[in-house]
Amino acid sequence: MAFVRSRANASSGIGVAAECKQTFLELQRKKSHRYVIFKIDDKGKEVVVDKTGSSTESFDDFMDSLPESDCRYAIYDFDFVTEENCQKSKIFFVAWSPSISRIRAKMLYATSKERFRRELDGVHYEIQATDPSELDIELLRDRGRGGVFDLVRMDRMVVVPPRPQERRRACKPPETENGNAGAQELEKIE
Repeated sequence: MAFVRSRANASSGIGVAAECKQTFLELQRKKSHRYVIFKIDDKGKEVVVDKTGSSTESFDDFMDSLPESDCRYAIYDFDFVTEENCQKSKIFFVAWSPSISRIRAKMLYATSKERFRRELDGVHYEIQATDPSELDIELLRDRGRGGVFDLVRMDRMVVVPPRPQERRRACKPPETENGNAGAQELEKIE
């Protein structure tokens, strides 16, 4: 007899089903899905796949798939064209928690979110939404074309630091009593 073991979340006791990671990898690498919606099973033991959207479905189809009165996790693969006319794709993690959902469900999803999110390696941005107005296609466009804002961690933007060569050129030589000595010290370092 074989047992399938799912990893449990230490803070909430919720595990993650193996199909969740597999379905995410299909979205990420094979582009076989436009979105995946996850839910915590009826027993409250693990996160499972609730629904997948084919690669031809739109953002409106994704929004229609989110329940009006229950919490869900979702992944959305957003394709867009840059100003340089390059095709790009960004993956968004959505923590959907409508304000009219049950308090117990909100707490269960909130305590399980970080553990589940860590299982999905390759997500570019994270959005927490309680209302459809907080999850708009324009928000995805703005975040997708973020320029130097490349990563989102813990619901805040993190500025990607410049490469070491760019920092060095931007450095101003330290001021010293001799005036010129600071520039000579900087040249020695390089």
